[in-house]
Amino acid sequence: MALEVPICTAAISRLEESELNLAAFGIVASCALFIQSPVLRLMSTPLMFVQDIQSYRILRNFSLCFSIIVSLVFLILSLDPIYSLFVVPFLGLKHEITDLVQSGLLMWSGFPILIGMRRFYQGVILCGHEPKKIALATFLRLLTLISYTWFSPLKGYNTGVALGVFGIGSGMFVEMIVSAIFAQKQISKYSQSNTDNIKSLSVGNILKKFIPLSVSSSVSLSNSTILSVFVARGFLAIESLALMPIIFGLLNPFTWAAFATQDTTHALLTKSKESYNQVKSFSIRLGIILSIILFLIGASVLSDYYFLYLNHLQDNLYRLTAGPVLLISLIPFTMATKNFYRGVLIADGRSKMLLISESFEIISLIIVMGTLSMVSNLPAINLAMISMWISGLMNLVFLYYTTKK
Repeated sequence: MALEVPICTAAISRLEESELNLAAFGIVASCALFIQSPVLRLMSTPLMFVQDIQSYRILRNFSLCFSIIVSLVFLILSLDPIYSLFVVPFLGLKHEITDLVQSGLLMWSGFPILIGMRRFYQGVILCGHEPKKIALATFLRLLTLISYTWFSPLKGYNTGVALGVFGIGSGMFVEMIVSAIFAQKQISKYSQSNTDNIKSLSVGNILKKFIPLSVSSSVSLSNSTILSVFVARGFLAIESLALMPIIFGLLNPFTWAAFATQDTTHALLTKSKESYNQVKSFSIRLGIILSIILFLIGASVLSDYYFLYLNHLQDNLYRLTAGPVLLISLIPFTMATKNFYRGVLIADGRSKMLLISESFEIISLIIVMGTLSMVSNLPAINLAMISMWISGLMNLVFLYYTTKK
């Protein structure tokens, strides 16, 4: 999934007005991730609630309705007058990219439905202990994205933002369909299960556990939107906004790999509390390995290949990448370890504490980024990467003491 952004930025950078389109696409992607974030936790709900065909149907209907509501909220925020009166001033958008961002948000507004149902079906697949099917569906999603962004006959008629958004959307649609097909095996097992002694699932029970999870996801994934707000008001704003999706495109494959420790920890500790030490050790080692690999990429000619050959960066943008590309190598370790402790909280049924920890990190991010913006004249992209790492480290310490046994 994390390869989506670098695939899109590499294609956008080869079109006209690449700097403005990269900046707009980065803002669209960060805002979209925040707005649609509640539906991401639907993947956990089958693991928590589904026991038979009746509970499956109740949860499926809940997932669909919830995803539609999120899409409607997304659409309302993307339309005038809400967009012009509230979204533009909040994001601090430059006039030259305002229309590009709005068009991108409008195109993305239907995607939460695809994402929500895809995550729900993937949760069903996990209930059947078949994660390889999820990997295959994601692989087909990437193939669809690549086919659209690089080989679509419409490529020459799209703006960079439209090319990236439609490419991601086409991949999401394919992955949702494939995930629904792969989930049928487990759904058939639910149909054959004995339901006599199973308590009926209610929407109230779902909301009681799901709302804290969804809110914590929204808080956690608001960081990129918050960073965009500060970067848009910082030194070298347009250049920094244009670099953000490219820098995150390099970082995201490592952070999403690290993020997987949350669902892994949740699934394994739900089955056996005795696996705590093994899962913790794995998460720490994974984070260290990912950070080392990312550092080696940033310190070698591979970073030149990524920025100059793959993304066709102009000299003024390329000169700004030296600091951020090394700073981001610190992030995967904190991400993997943080998400281990997040998984522990979910497995222990402490969703409210998870929300508190996410809120703590976002408040820390705002304070650190705000302070650095006032006292430093560094390019905004550098300050954003420094703030991400410091706030993540502070939350890691908080989570450690929160889950300490």
